[in-house]
Amino acid sequence: MSASAIMLHSAGCSSNNPGTDSRKGKGETRLDTDDSKKKQDFSGVFKALEKPGKADSSGVAKRELWFESVPILMFHNFSSTKDSTRYNTSPTEFRSILQKLYNKGHFLVSAREFLENDYSRLPEGKKPVLLTFDDSYPAQLKFNSDNSISPNCAVGVILDFCKEHPDFGMGGIFFVIASPFGQPQYEKKKLNLLLDLGFEIGSHSYSHKKFNHLSHEEAEFQISALDSCLKEALGDRFSEVRYFAYPYGLRGNEDVINSRFKAVFNAIGPLSKTADKPEFDRFAIPRTETNGKLPRF
Repeated sequence: MSASAIMLHSAGCSSNNPGTDSRKGKGETRLDTDDSKKKQDFSGVFKALEKPGKADSSGVAKRELWFESVPILMFHNFSSTKDSTRYNTSPTEFRSILQKLYNKGHFLVSAREFLENDYSRLPEGKKPVLLTFDDSYPAQLKFNSDNSISPNCAVGVILDFCKEHPDFGMGGIFFVIASPFGQPQYEKKKLNLLLDLGFEIGSHSYSHKKFNHLSHEEAEFQISALDSCLKEALGDRFSEVRYFAYPYGLRGNEDVINSRFKAVFNAIGPLSKTADKPEFDRFAIPRTETNGKLPRF
């Protein structure tokens, strides 16, 4: 048995070992205790070019909406109490961000739609935006004592907002590590619920290590160990885990990553070009950091 196989056998999917998770600010992660719903406002921007299409057989020109770039927003923790890290967004701030995106004519799309350049769901005049969530913090998806979704967790805020604004679309991808979202008794239920609701699940490695500091074997373990956990939780649906985001945005062992995943998301960069552009690189997709407010694009 190889060293990686021994490590995989001994590594638990729901381990409470504090050494498992190397995320910065882990000790500052908090669940929101105030589940009262609040309605707020918000912000966002994007660039689209509308070009007329070729005339059909009737001689009427069809309008096609072409996007030069797509904002891919990156979120981490969600807490009502502002912590000392830059990686936090409060529920109120998140509602405000969604409202401003909506006001500016944005529409939520999935990672698959973005990567396949499939905007068939996009209503005329709308502009796509992709939401991404890293580190699987507990406040991204929290269950109340009655097993309902907390309205103040990230998923709860999105569901409430999309219920009020059905023309906003639905989508987003959660890049998870081992023991995602806290509440280990609900780990399998939460992962499957995300897929049921129309979200996607991506890999963020087993324990959030810096891939530019790992050996080839350590990098393979970080991928295979989380794969094993997700296969156990998702069964046949594990095939839907196709995308990866580097912890800390630090690239390394790219041969391991690029051979396993269909696309790789970076940390911070310019707006991503659409997937049909010659300069688009599916193994180095830039994202925009939010941290409580939407930057100007």
